[in-house]
Amino acid sequence: MNWRTAIYDLLLGYETDSVEPLQEFYAVWCRGIDVAETARRLQADPASMIPVNATEPAAPLGDIGPDCRLVLIGDSGSWTAVFGDHECTTKETMAALSAEGGAAISIGWHINGGERVKYFVDGEQVTSFNFLAPGMREGADPNALDDLMEGLRFDAGEVESFGESVTSVFVLIGRVTGRQLDRAWLDATHMRAVIPPSS
Repeated sequence: MNWRTAIYDLLLGYETDSVEPLQEFYAVWCRGIDVAETARRLQADPASMIPVNATEPAAPLGDIGPDCRLVLIGDSGSWTAVFGDHECTTKETMAALSAEGGAAISIGWHINGGERVKYFVDGEQVTSFNFLAPGMREGADPNALDDLMEGLRFDAGEVESFGESVTSVFVLIGRVTGRQLDRAWLDATHMRAVIPPSS
């Protein structure tokens, strides 16, 4: 396995769409809150939370109601990880997940682009950038993660593949949180929660 694309390749192994794999992906890591509090801040229904792992299929959408959203929430060292959808990585959600002295870092992309890393501390955006063009940044301290990005390649003009950029982001997130995403985490049991439609 090519170490520069290792985490992206790992995720591909869990993808169920073999025709257009990983066309969309969103995840966020939160510091200072546990699984239950993360679910609460995401406005998930606490009664919907059930343990699942990678070998168990998600419930059909018909079982959770129309317009509901599914998220996977699990401990990741001293942080809590959420695998979900675009709404989990919006500025409003990131602010909520990092509020009251916490922190949150996210990765996201979709088929038409949107390649983004966001880092929030205490409800405020510290830095945000397109991970295929990391020179263009915004936030209160755009260069806050520079020391942790040493040796990583993101820029579309420098990397050999999209998978290398994605893997670099996951390595960066691991350096921030203290735990790299790996097969052990993906195979472990975490909590699936349902977020009902906003009223």
